[in-house]
This record gives sequence, structure tokens and C-alpha cells, in this order.
Amino acid sequence: LFRSVVSKLEGMTCCALESDVIGLSAAMWACGQGVKWHGALDVLAKMKRQSIQPDLRVHNTCSRTCGDFWANALRIASTLHSQGLLPNVISYATSVKPCADGSAWPWSLRVLRTCRDHMVEPNAICYNSAMGTCKQEAQWKISCRVFAEMQDRLLRADASSFTAVVSACEEIG
Repeated sequence: LFRSVVSKLEGMTCCALESDVIGLSAAMWACGQGVKWHGALDVLAKMKRQSIQPDLRVHNTCSRTCGDFWANALRIASTLHSQGLLPNVISYATSVKPCADGSAWPWSLRVLRTCRDHMVEPNAICYNSAMGTCKQEAQWKISCRVFAEMQDRLLRADASSFTAVVSACEEIG
């Protein structure tokens, strides 16, 4: 799928067809399906070179493709305000998730704090991902604190929430 989309994008360029946000966002999505996060970053750069203003959905899609390359996801999120875009809960969730995959628990907690600082209420996905990073790094106390905060904010814990916090506690023996 990834190779097919990239080929079609290149075909658009050589045939002088105009790229747009929708087509390039679809290309990013395909990059994510093919685990080609660098391709998504290339598409984002191409949009900027062609003076196509990427919207919030494009940035969120690009961030989602980063997998465990959490630094790239955070870099994308950090550029939103400078581009006049206001991050939403999806923006933050797509920033926390790669931190879980990349074992970067301090950064996942920072994203939760930033989310609240910008008056965006983190959802269960944000909290579950943050607890997941703590589990991977044997930070069971922090995972329990994140779970308690989730409960204090009246967010409904789901199976993933309980799995994350119990798994973190299993690490203590």
C-alpha cells in the first residue's frame, strides 16, 4: 500500500496535477500503515514546500505514524502553536502514544501536563498511554498516581486502564 501511494504521489508531480491537503493526508496515513514514519514527515515537508497549509488533522495523522519514534511526534506537536493551530485532545493523544511505544515516561507525563495547561482535557487514551510508559520503565508509583488522577477527573477507566496500572504494579514483584 505504501509503495503504491508514494508512486501515485510521484505520478501527480510529474503529470503536473495539484496536490491537496486531502490527498497528502491520505499519503501520510498510508505511510503509517506501511510503518514508514519518515515518509509521512517527507509528505509534511512537501506540503510546506508547495505552500499547502497543513491543518490539524494532517499534523495529527503525521504524528500518529511515528510509532515508537516519540521525539518526532513531540516535535510535530511542538510546531502547532507556531503555525496558528490549536491542539485538541487527539493531538495530545497522538503525542503520548509514541512515548508509550518508546519508553519515554517523563515525556508522556509532560504531554499530559501540557494538555491541561492548554485547557484541553486529556481523555482515557492519553492517560492509558501515560500509564503504559510507566509500566515499561518500572515506574509503578507514578502509574498509580496517573490512574488516581484519571479517577479524580472522573474519567471512566476501561480495561486498558486497569491493565496498564496492574501491569506496572506487577513489576515490583
